[in-house]
Amino acid sequence: MTMQRAESWAEGRRLLEQLVKDHPQSLEADGARERIPLSRFQIQIHAACDETLARRRVADAVAKGLAAEMIPSVVTPMQKIVAVGKYSRFDDAVRELDRVKSLGYADAFLIP
Repeated sequence: MTMQRAESWAEGRRLLEQLVKDHPQSLEADGARERIPLSRFQIQIHAACDETLARRRVADAVAKGLAAEMIPSVVTPMQKIVAVGKYSRFDDAVRELDRVKSLGYADAFLIP
């Protein structure tokens, strides 16, 4: 994750893939699997196994002016993640995270 936050996406992906290969059963490998396909930062505002609920959360966020989308979890395929924005720079994502939290998503956090 450090490499991704430093905007070295290819190196970050390589290190995550190595972690999964070397320690496939570890808890860290689950998180790594989620991050491998990512090529930008997003802000997670919700996660649910109920797709209808996740779609409602996307609609609520869009109504607040956020660019929200529902994405499937790699580790838990039944789980849907509601994410906001697509940021290539960590600093931009952090700045937007503060704004998203002020809109009522106090538990929001950056992914990866």
